[in-house]
Amino acid sequence: MPRCIVQRKAHEEYAAFAASEPRNRAASRSGSIDAVQPDGTSPYVVTVLMPVGCPLEAGKRGRALIDKLKAANIPVTASSTARTTANARTKAEFDAKMERVNRVMTGETPVVFFKGRAKNNPSFEDVLAEYQTSQ
Repeated sequence: MPRCIVQRKAHEEYAAFAASEPRNRAASRSGSIDAVQPDGTSPYVVTVLMPVGCPLEAGKRGRALIDKLKAANIPVTASSTARTTANARTKAEFDAKMERVNRVMTGETPVVFFKGRAKNNPSFEDVLAEYQTSQ
């Protein structure tokens, strides 16, 4: 499937998700924070941002996490790049969204996004808890 179609589908999924997600949803049990989903990724697929192909510790952690997620039949994708577009009604709301994204993106890798939440360097158990809670 062409990349532009995949990205459009992911954008449509995120828009539908954002419109349906309650604004006062319960706090994450895994310590994930509300964050804008990276462009072109589905909120219904765990997205792991990591140095793909990196032989260092961060790459090893990311690959191990992906392997565990796949073994648990949790939909997952990996990337080493991300772009984010934040929509907001006010500058303060925009700044708050970007601050949360920057907080998680400047932390230790891998960074995991799922259904509008993110956490840097989560354990498999953290991701599993977030996945199961949001089902």
